[in-house]
Amino acid sequence: MFYVYTVIEAFAADALPDLPPPLGGGGLRLVSAGRHAAVVEAVDARHFEEEPLRGHLEDLEWLSAVARAHHGVVAAVGSATTTVPLRLATVCRGEEGVRRLLAGADARIAEALVRLAGAQEWGGEGHPGAPPPKTPRRGPPARLPPPPRAPP
Repeated sequence: MFYVYTVIEAFAADALPDLPPPLGGGGLRLVSAGRHAAVVEAVDARHFEEEPLRGHLEDLEWLSAVARAHHGVVAAVGSATTTVPLRLATVCRGEEGVRRLLAGADARIAEALVRLAGAQEWGGEGHPGAPPPKTPRRGPPARLPPPPRAPP
């Protein structure tokens, strides 16, 4: 069983940097079909078959580790070439399954690669400010300083 992280143009495979350690530590490799190649990792079916995967997706610690690994691989590949990331936990049975996935989405992948060429992904986070005080402040209201005087 293969976890599929992202898809690139097959000719760009030589440009890939050293990739971060993936989920299972088994190493990343490419599976090609025509003009595209998928960055994949062999994973243990005991964790990624439909039934166990459903349970894992409710385990926030497991999900967080998978999401970080997925993002790390996609970001590393994206630093070297245009990439079309796949959804988290996309798995295929064997290399033929990966090739069928690529062949079935060939036109959509090609269009996405053209559209994303030269683009960068940016992320941001927002955090709420401190909550307002529960009790009103006591004392006189704050006074503003007087406005500045005009020069004579």
